[in-house]
Amino acid sequence: MARKKVLFGAVVTAILMVVIESIAWGWERFSWLGDQIAQDASLYVENDGGRPQLRPGAHLEGSKYEISINSIGFRGPELERDRSNSDLRVWCIGGSTTFDIYAPTNEDTWPFRLQTELQEAFPERRVEVVNAGIPGEVLTGSREDFEQFYGSVKPDYLVVYHGPNDLRFAASSQAMPMHKPSPLHIFATFRLLSRWVPVQTVREEWVNHRIDGAQWSRIERDLRGFVDSAQSKGVGVVMATHAHRADDTDEGFAARVGVGEGTTLLKMSPEGVISSFARYNELVTTMADERGLYLADVRSAVPADSEYFGDHTHFTPKGSELAAQEVARVIIEAER
Repeated sequence: MARKKVLFGAVVTAILMVVIESIAWGWERFSWLGDQIAQDASLYVENDGGRPQLRPGAHLEGSKYEISINSIGFRGPELERDRSNSDLRVWCIGGSTTFDIYAPTNEDTWPFRLQTELQEAFPERRVEVVNAGIPGEVLTGSREDFEQFYGSVKPDYLVVYHGPNDLRFAASSQAMPMHKPSPLHIFATFRLLSRWVPVQTVREEWVNHRIDGAQWSRIERDLRGFVDSAQSKGVGVVMATHAHRADDTDEGFAARVGVGEGTTLLKMSPEGVISSFARYNELVTTMADERGLYLADVRSAVPADSEYFGDHTHFTPKGSELAAQEVARVIIEAER
């Protein structure tokens, strides 16, 4: 009898786990999860491990989202061909935080919201904002696109909202033991729980890991090179600090919750991730001041709170709105 009870309990438990996993899988498949969409292979051009490029004309649709890619490979509508001298065109570059992976439609992204803000400020002009954010992209890749498509886009302003991927690339370029994700990541239930309880395991070898001087010099060189290219073409450059969910003073558990998956991406302690973002933002601010560039302090404009972030670095709709308002403020002041 006892054996039958144990067997019955095991069967019931197994059935319950299958049901829960099925529900979790369905939630991932039919609801909006930014990282799931950002990793959807149909969104990208197959290029044998090269830099990420969005597939022109791609269209993704679920129960809570709809994403379309235009003919030059950027998120959003086609650009108007008959552009006049009075039109205002802004090119926003970056990775998934510019693509805005938690925005369920193109119109909900912060670049499109920026377009709305600018159009309201300049009703007599036609305003277009190009969302050239590509998940996983770094500065050098964005510059390739800028050089390739500048002739057809000819923006008045370039908004530089990079940071996370360049920091990740810099951190992983240094000698670090290979990290394998948990085998549990194959289960949708585990993936959802990892997002809802955003406290990541910090491996011992990550505690003292920091980006070295050579990699910081490379990031600065990439930024300066991009700025030089844009200015040589007469484009106004807006440098934007990068917002994220943790306060600069967070430590311990508060830092772990705020940084979340950032510890795994940069292979650092939460405090190391926070200090890396702070140093990047200081670099951006200093460069803007030294070069006489426009500065959008998105980091200060969007509070470090889960109300404004879906995870460590990606905005919720409220965060996207505040980011758009800060960039719009800078461009409006520049135009007036």
